[in-house]
Amino acid sequence: MKAEGFAGAEAGGALSGAVEWLPPADFGKNSSNPGALTSGNSNWNALAQIKAEGNLAFGVGAEVDFGISLTLDQFSLHCKANLVFGPGAGGGFGTVVDLEKVWDLVVLICETLSDIEYRYLLGVERTAFEAMYQLLYKAALNPGRTVEQLMERGTRGLNDWWTEREAGIQEAEALTKSILLNRAVVLKDRLLPIDRLPPETIGPMLWTLTESYLGKTRSIEQEQAIVELLSRIRRWRHMIETLEHMSVDGKKVNATDSLNRINSFLLDKQQDDFNSFLEGLALHGKPTVPAARYAWSVNDSELYSQDKTLMRASASRRQTVGNSRNV
Repeated sequence: MKAEGFAGAEAGGALSGAVEWLPPADFGKNSSNPGALTSGNSNWNALAQIKAEGNLAFGVGAEVDFGISLTLDQFSLHCKANLVFGPGAGGGFGTVVDLEKVWDLVVLICETLSDIEYRYLLGVERTAFEAMYQLLYKAALNPGRTVEQLMERGTRGLNDWWTEREAGIQEAEALTKSILLNRAVVLKDRLLPIDRLPPETIGPMLWTLTESYLGKTRSIEQEQAIVELLSRIRRWRHMIETLEHMSVDGKKVNATDSLNRINSFLLDKQQDDFNSFLEGLALHGKPTVPAARYAWSVNDSELYSQDKTLMRASASRRQTVGNSRNV
């Protein structure tokens, strides 16, 4: 994080300017001093505007240098002054994240979680993180929508939607279509790949797809969507955490029960392939057998012609996205 051009660095002082963030992948890139918080690529992005009249009381998250919480139904940032003004600065400040920048904040958290092997981010409040993974799930169901459309009723409305959703056949069909077409969560013209989604988002997706798949008519496309989700998980801890959050609302469950749920509809070579996939994750950090793309093969001749059609549609969509930032 950095903040420049501020008028006043003391707590309660007049603050103006912008807080900017650098994607973790660009940290120190092309810099003469890789250990410094600089980047030769100038990929800093404005995350929130700071205004004197909009300065929040610096309270929540004060025990950490950088914190994210929900304030008045909005995402807010809390920073210690010396984090952005250097040693010797006192106090701190807080500000509400601009609505159009919420997606950048969500991506920042997802990238950071991936970098730290999906361990805890102490600076992110539970309610703020819940809103983030719920937003990602809703975006998967409604590809191409904007943050404003997905959060038209605020974070409270988002939470109400999450707790009241039926997670039935229609939702499974919408997830299947979105996963196979995009292989990512699509927000307007930007993509967040499946392998960057937190376990609290992938887990409920798998629960919804398997619940409908086991309880109703079996669908080739739906099984392929399950395979796509599992195959994009590239780390053992990510897999375990996903299995532990494989419930309708993302609450923690027994990982073994979730694994047995998946195993229950696998047959012969599919089971062998899935076992090899898990073994590859556990021993090598990534699957070695079968081929890197699939956790198992969906055994139906119709699948391959459908897959080619879906891949063409997906490629066409990515071409439409063009030069937009692919996170």
